[in-house]
Amino acid sequence: DYCTFSTAWVRTAGYEKEEAAGKDLFQGTIGQAPRGWPVLGAVVNNFIRGGQAVKDSCNTAVTFHAGKILALMEQCRPSEISVSQNGDIRTVKALSDLEGAIPFDPLTGGALSAHSRIDAATGEKIAVSYATGGPGQGPPTARHDVWSADGSLAHSATVALPAPIMIHDLAITQSRSILFDLPLTVRIEKAFLDRFLVEYEKDTPARLGLLPRYGTPDQVQWFDVQAGVVLHSINAYDRDDGFVVVQGMRAVPASPGAYIITFTPSFPYEWILDPRSGKCVQERYLSETPAEFPSMNPYVHGTRGKFVYALSLSSAGGPIYAYGSPQESPRFDSLVKFDLETGAVASKYTMPPKRLLVAEPMFVPKIGKGNPATGGKEDDGYILVMVSDIEHDKMKVSKMQVFDASDLSMGPVSEVDLPELIPFGLHSEWVPFESLGVPSN
Repeated sequence: DYCTFSTAWVRTAGYEKEEAAGKDLFQGTIGQAPRGWPVLGAVVNNFIRGGQAVKDSCNTAVTFHAGKILALMEQCRPSEISVSQNGDIRTVKALSDLEGAIPFDPLTGGALSAHSRIDAATGEKIAVSYATGGPGQGPPTARHDVWSADGSLAHSATVALPAPIMIHDLAITQSRSILFDLPLTVRIEKAFLDRFLVEYEKDTPARLGLLPRYGTPDQVQWFDVQAGVVLHSINAYDRDDGFVVVQGMRAVPASPGAYIITFTPSFPYEWILDPRSGKCVQERYLSETPAEFPSMNPYVHGTRGKFVYALSLSSAGGPIYAYGSPQESPRFDSLVKFDLETGAVASKYTMPPKRLLVAEPMFVPKIGKGNPATGGKEDDGYILVMVSDIEHDKMKVSKMQVFDASDLSMGPVSEVDLPELIPFGLHSEWVPFESLGVPSN
């Protein structure tokens, strides 16, 4: 057994333009919060100097489907990358429209959601991407895309929305997709008043939408729910009695700017929808333990799953001097396994002092196991995490740790010291070794 560690820049269009110029060309936007005028200045600068409104950093998430690896950020088109079995990382295509699957947008060039779901039974990939609309761009929309198991676009439906909202994730059942129409809005006009574009508007109607997988926009069924923000869903499934259960990490910001500027904790939450009455008949917190970055056994996406794994925290604070925004940050120091049926913490591992989790957990089924559809146990797998040791606010060493998903409290069953430091990131992806490219030499 061996472990290969590789690093490489994703050679996005913005990266190559700056490399050719020998200097920075682009200015960021999210770091300008809570102000709006600097955002407008950054967009103008980016168009003039870089030829695009936002730099396609593609640093939010990585996905793998039908042999293709995508580096993503939801404000632009993705970059296609390849990873070989010897660890060679290459950028195949920047600003990819995935063979015409991503429609052109005059401001962004087109965009694809940072998150998607794969139906393990069919191999289909489903994603929901948003457009906030505006002058010359039409109304705000959510684009629902379905790719077949071979990676070709099989269906697309664009749903009009009443308000320009940010949609970061979706959930699926075996027959439907769940759209999160929640009041984290993106209003460009606020920037002209020197307010940040993204704010929590608690009085804007909050809804969950059910859309048949191959449905048309007029087939969306909307359900009014309590206001809140869901960046990451957990799961959803169709019950035998006709109800639909949706689960996600829900936060309730204290003020319009709180979600972007300061830290707002999220908690496991559940909605029960009745398609016959068109009402949400129940919504509730599943646990009082704050958590984010949920990860499930991929075999149970869209079916009734019992466990979800997530990062939890014991503290959050600031100010963070390295960035303009956010001004506060959570210190994720625990790995938690939730029982979704009872809301209990099934098992938990707290990192030693000065060690923090720096990326989401990733569930990897054990080879030939972990598939409930073939008699396997749902938690028969491993949880992979990245951790970094911090001393005097400086990273000292980073590790990859492996936990047995059946009982996190046993601690890591394996760990690998990494030759480079891993900064605080966001999302991760597991690609089976046999699915990586075979080196030509």
